Amino acid sequence: MPVLLLERLPLPSLEAYAVVSVSLLGWSLHYAAEKTRDPEWRMQFVETKNISQEIPNTFQAYISDILSRYWLSSRAQDIVSFSIHDSLCIWIVVNMAYCFLVLFGNWLQKQVFGELRVSELQHIKDKFWNFVFYKFIFIFGIKNVQSMEGVILWGSWFSVIGFLHIHAQLCQDRFEYLSMTPCIPRHRHFRLLTLLGSILVSSGLLFLICLAVGQRAGWVTFFLVAPECLLLALRTTHVIARYILYLQSCHPPIHQLSQGWSPSTYYVELAVEISCLIVDLAHHIHMLLRANMLLSMASLVIFMQLRVLYEQLCSRLRRHGNYKRLLQMVELCCPLVTQHFELESEWEDNKCAICWEAAALARRLPCGHHFHHGCLLHWLEQDPTCPTCRRQLLEDGSKETPPTSQSRPRENASFISWTGWSRIFQQNADTPAVAAAENSQLESLAEQVLQMFPDYSFPVIIEDLRQTRSVDLTVENILEGRLLPTLPSFQQEPSLSTLPKIVSQEQNPFEVSQEPDKLFVDDPQERQQILQCRKHELVEEARNRFFQRQALANISPNPDS
Repeated sequence: MPVLLLERLPLPSLEAYAVVSVSLLGWSLHYAAEKTRDPEWRMQFVETKNISQEIPNTFQAYISDILSRYWLSSRAQDIVSFSIHDSLCIWIVVNMAYCFLVLFGNWLQKQVFGELRVSELQHIKDKFWNFVFYKFIFIFGIKNVQSMEGVILWGSWFSVIGFLHIHAQLCQDRFEYLSMTPCIPRHRHFRLLTLLGSILVSSGLLFLICLAVGQRAGWVTFFLVAPECLLLALRTTHVIARYILYLQSCHPPIHQLSQGWSPSTYYVELAVEISCLIVDLAHHIHMLLRANMLLSMASLVIFMQLRVLYEQLCSRLRRHGNYKRLLQMVELCCPLVTQHFELESEWEDNKCAICWEAAALARRLPCGHHFHHGCLLHWLEQDPTCPTCRRQLLEDGSKETPPTSQSRPRENASFISWTGWSRIFQQNADTPAVAAAENSQLESLAEQVLQMFPDYSFPVIIEDLRQTRSVDLTVENILEGRLLPTLPSFQQEPSLSTLPKIVSQEQNPFEVSQEPDKLFVDDPQERQQILQCRKHELVEEARNRFFQRQALANISPNPDS
């Protein structure tokens, strides 16, 4: 709801925001120059300094001490010092810093990403508001910051961290888009990798700042701010590693098992995801222990996030176990085959239906289709069916003799875990639910074929699909002439002279349609001759029926006469 309200607000454009920010900064500098002309302003600054020394030795007091020690030697430094310590000017300075950050991000977007896609914009909004919400809870619920100086410093720190997190997420989304898009120029990869390297270096510098802060403000503060830098470095390293593996797989050897999905890619992703979840889980536990009140809104939010992180960690470990079992089953049930093709057309006809690349070395499914090893694993993690014919890839042991009716229903079921989730499949495949699902699936496939070949009848296509289990094979049968079209039927008005002929035609309208296999020939020229003969016969029959109707009309008595 807050995001929807903010989207409906008439927010100004970036140019207008920049002009207003620069104008406010100029006004604040003029105001500071007027105030520093009064000699009494130094006394007020000394009082502020004395008050700040009573505060415990924190990072905010350390920065204030540096400013008061080194920035009081000239008039320009007096103006800057007044702007930083004045309660009104400091917010204008902070607003100008955010304006510079937004302008830099806009320039970075145009140079590296160009026009953002809708999904990327949505991910940025979700990431931004989620980050703002949790950091608000951290500042006012965990740290319980009450001074304006502390709020500004913590806000500045998390603004830099959030800026890098958002661009790391944007780099990940753009990499996933580029990895699925062919013919990408090299300079786009170079720019994206340069930005990822800059984010990784920036996360390392921020971690060094965390070490410096930990030595002065205590290691408790270090363990509160360091996990953000560590998570940023892990996620950026993950994207860089995937990018490098992707660039290596752009020109794979002909014997490569997977196209874009390799064991190294999977285990890199697994290690990074589990590491990020463990670090984030430990960070939230530490925040929960450091909360001022155990029963508070901040504690409730942290408890909810802990539950989500724990479920994600357990789910990822379960997925890894399912992946291992799936890998063993694929290696047992789907043998590796090597395909040799001499013509380019054969390479085009034997592509992997998942990645649309040539499958020289692939896994052969029980239904006869071939796919890359990695592509097949990635597909079966989501759907335990063949990508081409949608056949269930399950070994249910249906070859055994069916049990007797006295046996329990559970003995008649086979428990299979194809993708890790336990499924119970009855060996009796003629149940109404299975038959209805199969019929609906065949009807949807038949409608696709009818859109391409409307001359064929629906039952004929359904019957062929029951045998082939594939739209491609049915289309191939139609194109090669194995499946004959439904010939049009002609109806004529009943009459005494034509009734026996019509009855005989209804009983056996075309002898060709009863035994199509006997009249099928391999020679295309001969097939064309047969079709021309059928065409002439139909024209002759239509002409005879027209003459018969004309004769009946002339014989019938005219009522006017």
